[in-house]
Amino acid sequence: MIRLLLLFVALVIASASAPVHAAPVESRASVPAPAGVVVDIWLGEIDLVVEGWTKPKVEMEAALRGKFTPRLEKDGDRVHVHFDGLGIPSGGTVTLRVPQGAELQVRTRGGDVQAKQLRGRISVASTSGDVAIAGAPTGVEVATVNGDVSLVGANGRAQIATVSGDVEVANARGELRVETVSGEVDVTRAKLGRLQAASVSGEVRIAGELGKGPHRVDTNSGEVRLTVPRTAALRIAASTFSGDIVDAFVEPRQSHERSHARELGKGGGLLEIMTFSGDVELRPAR
Repeated sequence: MIRLLLLFVALVIASASAPVHAAPVESRASVPAPAGVVVDIWLGEIDLVVEGWTKPKVEMEAALRGKFTPRLEKDGDRVHVHFDGLGIPSGGTVTLRVPQGAELQVRTRGGDVQAKQLRGRISVASTSGDVAIAGAPTGVEVATVNGDVSLVGANGRAQIATVSGDVEVANARGELRVETVSGEVDVTRAKLGRLQAASVSGEVRIAGELGKGPHRVDTNSGEVRLTVPRTAALRIAASTFSGDIVDAFVEPRQSHERSHARELGKGGGLLEIMTFSGDVELRPAR
């Protein structure tokens, strides 16, 4: 996933920028599409909003700066969004309405991406734009350099990779993998069968229920905070080189050096937490 992100960044940096004009030009287009249509779009520095609906068609509204003509091209069960003109659009907004079960494939350089009310797979590659996804997609893959990522309601396998962007995940179900360098990771109200989270210096906060796993959280200097129910069936093995491990499942709270294990319930999954200098806190949900 990281290799895909770096390749994409190299491609967009090499791309030519489009001239920017003052007033955006508005246009509309639509094509019929099946429920499971694949919609793919390449963007420059323009914002994208994608909404799922129940109609069997893809509809586009665009307001772009520069001499560009957006159009929809249908090829079997796939719809391509094209921008006819010189270079890459840099300024404006595109709004797409697609069947709720559609698969969405987006590549963008600097625009923000919002997707909501979709149940299909979503793939987004971005350099600096923020990405916000809400709904119940069955699969999510997001790669960005310094854009923030927000994911609410994923229901399947989700993979998120950033360099300096923060990651917020809420109400996720299934499998989650998050990688970041300096961005923070905040996972709330989760119910995960498998969790993999890695950060260099960003803090990692996990709150929710963890199933059979295996689960793993790795940081270098970032702190780790884990909040799970007291009734959870989970084995926790935490280790750190120079940080402290605080266990708030007992009163008074206990502080440990180097390593600490906590078993909740019987027959649960395994969560391994490893840091170099970051502190680790284990605490029960209220």
